[in-house]
Amino acid sequence: MTPHQVKTAPPAAAAAATPRRLSPTRLGVILFAAAVGAAGTLLALPRAVEPRELPGLVLDPAQIARVQADDARAASRAPTDATAGALTELVAAQGLAEVGTGETPNDARERFVRLGNAALGVERAHGEAGVLALRARAVADFERVLATRARGEARDRVVGSFPRTVERYGVTRAGRLRAPRFVLRTLYKARWNSVCQLAATWQLAPVERRAFHGWLALGADTAAPAERAAALDAYAAAGGVRSGEARAGLTWLAGDLQRAEELYGETLARTGSLRFRNHLRAARLATGHALE
Repeated sequence: MTPHQVKTAPPAAAAAATPRRLSPTRLGVILFAAAVGAAGTLLALPRAVEPRELPGLVLDPAQIARVQADDARAASRAPTDATAGALTELVAAQGLAEVGTGETPNDARERFVRLGNAALGVERAHGEAGVLALRARAVADFERVLATRARGEARDRVVGSFPRTVERYGVTRAGRLRAPRFVLRTLYKARWNSVCQLAATWQLAPVERRAFHGWLALGADTAAPAERAAALDAYAAAGGVRSGEARAGLTWLAGDLQRAEELYGETLARTGSLRFRNHLRAARLATGHALE
């Protein structure tokens, strides 16, 4: 080889000898896959995790739409005679009394009797459908008050002390809605029932009963544990989902750790979920039982 000749490797050999650099895209895929694998490994490891929240309230949108459509049709057929007008005015008087001052307990009792009699009068004159139609019209009035942000007597006649009630049960917080809007609507319908001396859940559709009981059980964190537990029974009876998980969580939050351990054990046996296994470990640690 002469001094001016330089020996070079064939192209293929040179490529093999040069370290390959990963493109940013390829490197990202590898790092992502590694992270997913590590996360899966961590989730699979047994560890004690305290339950900190309950499952969310599940309501079927199609059933909600059906209830709203049925109410709109009923409201359009609401009776307008003197019997119906008397009940409507008494309900409005109740709203004003709730936010007013100076009413005696005897005045309130007398109005309650008159409300019950007026509702019975509507039922006699127009059947149950007439009562339901007036309720549907009242709900429409409530939604109109919300939409227009009415104030003063126009608002008080419709809502009364209802805003304070929903704030107490966590449906709103500082006036801001926390629950699904359908829950607020359903609770107003239940208020109308109660004002008319009917059971709060009288003639509520199944999805409304799930909204009524489900929010109290799953969302009303200021309610007493016993009240929430009773609501959960009613929610499950109305077809509410994940009630077993919710019962275990409520039991834990109520401080009944022994029962929470039993319930998480049952839920784990039924679902095989790693999350429930970890909650069960937390319950066993809390009760001083040996971990498996």
